[in-house]
Amino acid sequence: LTSVSLPNCEFIGSSAFYRCSNITGFSLPNCKFINRDAFRGCSCSLFTSLTLPNCKYIGFEAFYDCKFVSEIYFPGSEVCFIEQATMWNTGLVGNTLKFYVPSSLIDEYKSALWWSSMTNRIFPIE
Repeated sequence: LTSVSLPNCEFIGSSAFYRCSNITGFSLPNCKFINRDAFRGCSCSLFTSLTLPNCKYIGFEAFYDCKFVSEIYFPGSEVCFIEQATMWNTGLVGNTLKFYVPSSLIDEYKSALWWSSMTNRIFPIE
C-alpha cells in the first residue's frame, strides 16, 4: 500500500494504517475523526505532508512515530481537537513539524487545549 484515497471517509479507526511504512500520501477530504494510533508508525520518508480540511478530532498517538511528516494543514472553519500525545515522536522532536490553519483561527488554535504547547508551530495558510 503506497497511496490512500478515501474521498467519502469520515472516520479513520484505531490503528487503521498502523506501520504502513510505504505510504507516500493520503487524500482524506471528508475525514472528520481520526482515532488513536491511526497512522502510528507510517514512517515513510516520502509521507511529509497531510491536509485534513474537515477534521474535528485526532486521537491519542494518532501520528506517533510519523517521523517525516513536516506539514499538516487544517483549512477547515473550526479548530480540530487533538488528544495529548497525538504528535509524539514526529517532526515535533526535530523541530520540523508545522501546522497551517486559516488566519482567522490562529488565536483559537494557539489557546486550545493541547495546541497551546505548540504555538510556535502554528502558521496561517497563505
